[in-house]
Amino acid sequence: MVIRAMGGEREDRRVKYSKRVLKESLIKLLQQKPADKISVTELCALSGLNRSTFYAHYGSPSDLLLQVEREVLDALDRYLERFNVIDSKTEVRQTIRRIFDYITENADLCRVLLADNGDRTFQKKLLNYVQQQVIREPLAKAAGDADRELIEYVSRFSIDGCVGIIQKWLEKGMTKTPEEMADIIIKLIYQGLSAYLVLKQ
Repeated sequence: MVIRAMGGEREDRRVKYSKRVLKESLIKLLQQKPADKISVTELCALSGLNRSTFYAHYGSPSDLLLQVEREVLDALDRYLERFNVIDSKTEVRQTIRRIFDYITENADLCRVLLADNGDRTFQKKLLNYVQQQVIREPLAKAAGDADRELIEYVSRFSIDGCVGIIQKWLEKGMTKTPEEMADIIIKLIYQGLSAYLVLKQ
């Protein structure tokens, strides 16, 4: 029994190692080319693993990318679950800062996933997640009696702009802190909404 358990632990370590180096290799290759141009041969050459090991875990490079993307969304969900319900401008700012903290900790991965040649489906899922979890309801409260359709427009505009800001921040080497970036986004979102509501009157 003990021998089988130890063997199982060794097997688990091998599996974890293989998946980790394959993911790291995918991230490196994504810095050079789009996902649909990456082959199993390239992934195996860079990771030092053989094709049978790759196919033991993934059906294709696209499957590997989907797994990486799911892990990012799951990790972000767990990361934000630790904090209070997002219900005010202050809490939105704190949550946006935490998202920038997460990006900082996973910069290489986020840089390739959010790049112009990244997976648009994943980017849309991420946009929808942030819109649902972070932006929509606090904006609705800030807008008061503004109609829900307006909130949808403003939140979508805000989120699309946030992605562009994050991409530029990553390109610039993240020279500003997560706190500074959160301040920029909060001012753009809320001052933009306030200006619109004033002009509408």
